[in-house]
Amino acid sequence: MNTTMVDAVSGPRRLAEIRRWWMHDNSELHQARMTIQELMDEKYRLESQLQAASLGESRFVSEKNKSEDDLKRLTANLAEERVIWVRDIAEKNRILSHAKAVQEEPERKAVNEA
Repeated sequence: MNTTMVDAVSGPRRLAEIRRWWMHDNSELHQARMTIQELMDEKYRLESQLQAASLGESRFVSEKNKSEDDLKRLTANLAEERVIWVRDIAEKNRILSHAKAVQEEPERKAVNEA
């Protein structure tokens, strides 16, 4: 009879202990699920930032390439303009030399005749 009493007392205690452990485990499981959800949210946020950064980098590279192309075009145009400018100056110098020679010709003739 003594063992029946012990079983009658220890049974509910054992159930209470099992319930306590179950609630503790359930609480830890809930906390773990919350942590997993927070980590997943953080992962999605970081992936979103990475995609935004990639788009920004793509735009930057595109603008950089466009600027480099513009610079090449501008440099080519400036080189062309410089060649034209040098040709114009050479032509003007040739014309001025010819005009000076034409102007000096009568003076030379006059000096030679005198």
